Amino acid sequence: MISFTLFDLYPSSFKLHFCWLCSLARITYLSKLIGTRSLAAVMQFEIFWVKVFRELNSVISNI
Repeated sequence: MISFTLFDLYPSSFKLHFCWLCSLARITYLSKLIGTRSLAAVMQFEIFWVKVFRELNSVISNI
């Protein structure tokens, strides 16, 4: 008898995370700074994956 394990992978839930985005804006006015940095927060969904293990049994007979 041979026993081995297989697994299934499926998404279990979604979680909301914040991501920080950084950008550099070019300004053409001489009185302004050449590069102005800005920072923004963006919400992003993340999928959590779950592994489910299944054990399968196989019987090998010699013929």
